[in-house]
Amino acid sequence: MNIFSVPFSAWFAILSAVFLFVLGMLVFFQNPKNPLNRLFGLICLVFMIWMFGTFMMFLGGAFGVDDLWTIFWDRFVYIGVVFMPALQYHFSLVIVGRKLNRLALISYVLSFIFLVLSRTDLFTSGLFRYRWGVHTVAGPLHHLFLVFFFFYIFALLIVLMRHLRSVSDRAEQKRTVLSIVAFAILNLVGGLGYLPAYGIGILPVSLIAPTVFAAIIGYSILKYRFLEVKTFAAQIAVGVMLMINGVQFFTAKSVPDIFLNLFSFILMSVIGYFLVKSVKKEVERKEELQQISDSLAEANQRLKELDNIKTEFISIASHQLRTPLTAIKGYLSLLLEGSYGVISPEITDVLEKLNLVNRNLIQLVEDLLNVSRIDAGRIQYSYAPTNVGSLVSEKVDMFMPLARERNVGLSLQLPRQALPELMLDAVKIRESVSNLIDNALKYTERGSINVSVEEMSGEMVRITVADTGIGFRSEDGAKLFDKFVRTKETTKAYVSGTGLGLYVGRSFVAAHGGRMFAESDGIGKGARFIIDLPFVNPKSPGRIGNEK
Repeated sequence: MNIFSVPFSAWFAILSAVFLFVLGMLVFFQNPKNPLNRLFGLICLVFMIWMFGTFMMFLGGAFGVDDLWTIFWDRFVYIGVVFMPALQYHFSLVIVGRKLNRLALISYVLSFIFLVLSRTDLFTSGLFRYRWGVHTVAGPLHHLFLVFFFFYIFALLIVLMRHLRSVSDRAEQKRTVLSIVAFAILNLVGGLGYLPAYGIGILPVSLIAPTVFAAIIGYSILKYRFLEVKTFAAQIAVGVMLMINGVQFFTAKSVPDIFLNLFSFILMSVIGYFLVKSVKKEVERKEELQQISDSLAEANQRLKELDNIKTEFISIASHQLRTPLTAIKGYLSLLLEGSYGVISPEITDVLEKLNLVNRNLIQLVEDLLNVSRIDAGRIQYSYAPTNVGSLVSEKVDMFMPLARERNVGLSLQLPRQALPELMLDAVKIRESVSNLIDNALKYTERGSINVSVEEMSGEMVRITVADTGIGFRSEDGAKLFDKFVRTKETTKAYVSGTGLGLYVGRSFVAAHGGRMFAESDGIGKGARFIIDLPFVNPKSPGRIGNEK
């Protein structure tokens, strides 16, 4: 008998022992505080004890060692085997997020009982020698142990299969399938190793099962981030390099080669250590960034929900306010027209002031309604051929009395040649132009306001409202078109503004494929508010604008 008499498959036992030990330690030391990592490390440890003890038992048979050697190592195997059902069942509970239950506690108690019983002849006694090795013969207590073993293995598989049916995440489903396959192979194929104890001398294919198990779990870790192992790939790569270097060291035939390989091994160990450490830091940094990104995404989603709630509230409140304000406007008009009799000049003055305040409130409500519709995407546009020059001229004429009252010059410049009609929603564009002229009057205490309409390069019509008013800083130019935004200067000049008109006007112009922007040379140097409307409105069904 010699070492070559050891069945070839038995060498898988020692190979599996090494694989399981390395895999278990890698997973465990990644995060010893994680229950999954701890349990997986213990599972690998008990299976490593099984594989190592089995190899030593075969080794004794190959060298013709006495029976006590075989019995000793066979009972050594059961130090690990008796805990395999309990640890694996507990592991399955943690995978699916369940707590340690009564069935799991009973399994641990039974494991310790069988650990004590496995030392007796009632568990195993005598030897069975067959073509591929040697094994102790099962006693009556061993029969009970097999019932215990397979009961908990099937319980483990049931837990995992129920979890598989309940999860919808694709990656989690694949991890669970791989876990089911890995543990089924490990225990059902590995369980064939019990047959020699019952006088069935089959080829010990059970010894290959742990290697397959290690390979499947390793793939699951790399592909689907099974377990909390952040640097598994880097550690495996370093480990393979060190193993290759170690083989070269032991096969070296000269002293210089030995020292060279030893130096190479030390150098690669140091480099591998820093490589794994660097990869671990990079993975942790990536996870931190991912957590921050997830938190921001969640906060952003919450803000969107709150914004939608706010928009809906504004819409409902504005609708409720518009009805009474419209009624007040109607009655005030009737009173001022004398429909209810002659009114004294003093009361007329009061009613006109009330009418002005009411108009401002109605405009505020309309702005709020428009903002809520814009934000909700509920603004409706009715495009029709429109003469821009006539539209702007109409608005200038409307504001002319107010300009004279405030002693501010208001002028209009139209091109000599007639402009082409554009496909516009005249109501929306008229409101945008009206808002610009109204703002210019509010923020121009003295001087003039010039409104011009011109054709730009045969591509668009430009409407410019230029005033000599308070102006604005260059850095405030872009902010003016945001909701509820007003500069310090505009707040001082006109306290009751809302900062909604420009936002609404810009939205209306953008819906026509145009743009609204502002320019100023600085505080006190006036401002220019500009609307560019393309000849061809990309958002309208017709294309009249390019036909002169």
